[in-house]
Amino acid sequence: MKKYLINGLTLLTSAMICVQAPVSVLAKNITDTQSETYSLAVQAEDYEISQHTQDNAQWKHDNIGWWYQNSDGTYPKNQWQLTNGSWYHFDQYGYMQTGWLLTDNTWYYLKTNGAMATGWENLDNNWYYLKPNGAMATGWERIENKWYYLNSSGMMVTGWIQLGGIWYYLNSDGSMAEAEWKSINGNWYHFARNGSMQTGWKVYYAKWYYLKPSGEMAANEWIGNYYVDSTGWYNDYCHWRILWVDNGNGNEYCGSVNDDNGNSYDEDGNYIGNLFEWI
Repeated sequence: MKKYLINGLTLLTSAMICVQAPVSVLAKNITDTQSETYSLAVQAEDYEISQHTQDNAQWKHDNIGWWYQNSDGTYPKNQWQLTNGSWYHFDQYGYMQTGWLLTDNTWYYLKTNGAMATGWENLDNNWYYLKPNGAMATGWERIENKWYYLNSSGMMVTGWIQLGGIWYYLNSDGSMAEAEWKSINGNWYHFARNGSMQTGWKVYYAKWYYLKPSGEMAANEWIGNYYVDSTGWYNDYCHWRILWVDNGNGNEYCGSVNDDNGNSYDEDGNYIGNLFEWI
């Protein structure tokens, strides 16, 4: 049987499709030409027809804004749509939105190109954090093993902040001070692992320190019966070495070193002796 091979036979059908533009530009009609190409391979025994449809999904714009035309000629409106790996939101007329968007009681930020933002964004000199789903974060947020606080407007807070009667300090990058000593405006403060500012007597690496009600570390002063030196350290020799001193009046005191020579003083500031001599 004689075989016939027809290669490159292309059947081109053109249909004029009228695509309705967004409602706000009803006066404008958009006409596109959709082409479908058919390649036909014919043999005497059999034949195969494969159809390839051109994808006409594309961005379009006019003097009002941008919208997205799907491959079937429709366009999204009043909804989210994932396009080329990014999320976009379109208004009731089908136009792509930008800037802040409030939907379902949640704030989102859409970049100038319309793509939904995630991660940190600096807007008008304020930092905001958009969660992986795009939602604007408020309150405490753990990001890359650091705590940050975003106020009710979503802005990252720095400096001192009091929440629930507890003081916290947020560094210049917004991260919370935690489990550390920190010098702020010339004064030393200590923050617990949960970030709370510490007050009162605290032991740190077997050394006692006193933190005032304001959180400032006391230095070179008496705190009750105890003296803290320039480093803020109260040398509790009595506690650690079980040494007690009689000041001659029948009262026992734990001496406090306030100089490098080990000189100790009682609660009235009177010289008692040298602790290094007692050991």
